[in-house]
Amino acid sequence: MRKLYLIVLFISLGVSLGLMIDLFAKLNKPLEGSSESSQKDQFAVIIPKANEYRWELLINGIERASKKQNTDIEVMEARDADEQLDLLNTAIYSKKKGIIIYPMGEEGYERPINKAISKGIPVITILADVPTSKRNSFIGESIQSSSLAASEFISATDGRANIALVVSDLSSSMNQERLAGVKKGLQGSPEINLLLTEEIPADLILATSRVEQILKNNKYIDAVIGIDSTSTIATAKAAINLKRGQFTTLGFDAPSNLLNYIDEGVVYGTIMQDTDFIGFVAARYLRDINRGRWVPKKLNADIRFITKENVRKLVIEKSKRQER
Repeated sequence: MRKLYLIVLFISLGVSLGLMIDLFAKLNKPLEGSSESSQKDQFAVIIPKANEYRWELLINGIERASKKQNTDIEVMEARDADEQLDLLNTAIYSKKKGIIIYPMGEEGYERPINKAISKGIPVITILADVPTSKRNSFIGESIQSSSLAASEFISATDGRANIALVVSDLSSSMNQERLAGVKKGLQGSPEINLLLTEEIPADLILATSRVEQILKNNKYIDAVIGIDSTSTIATAKAAINLKRGQFTTLGFDAPSNLLNYIDEGVVYGTIMQDTDFIGFVAARYLRDINRGRWVPKKLNADIRFITKENVRKLVIEKSKRQER
């Protein structure tokens, strides 16, 4: 009887010990999707190498999303479209779990984007699109940005102006849409005379020289809308060099020197995309696609109009962000 009791006791102790070991193992097992259970998914972010506040905000938005969803990012900066295409192919070869890209043109992008998709690497285009590709989603500004630019320009000039539209890259689908939208928005103002629309060089020095020639040859022009940051800054520099008074410049995007021109009153205002939001959503979309979830093919992001009245707030916001 005593032997039987001892046998039962040892069996009970063994079972209890086994249960305790199993419980301990479960409690110490890394959570599914955590960095301990597997390596973090890494996304490639391919953008122009440029000192523009919108890219700082974009990266901030992507980093916020990445922190929440436990993913990593690698920022890859390109000086031109050729270098960017090389980086895109590098990201595909490296088997990134997703790619966020601002295409610096459309030519040559369709094939590598489609290649990424075929290999199971989702691609999100931002701000500029490659609509002929199989990219998963495009997040950018809507036609409202052009309408807002036209409306603010009409307000700034009291609906009376001899205007030129300048753009540094007409191959960009975004710039084409902006240009068409601005023209349409100005049509309802009979005293706004569109004297010319011209594409200028992408190089800032050459662009400034070209705008100077335009203003010298067309002395009646008293206002310019720059369709992108290069053309807007080139116009501001040209107006300063030529000492043109009573001259209205309005543009798009928000690099640091353009914000300074707005603060100094050289440029009236600029349309700025909410790239922090765009970055956050783009990173979330990549995560969702990798989990087999649906994402929309296109999303329009919010925009902000920056003038002398609110530019200081933006500059302070930028400084605080850089101090973190």
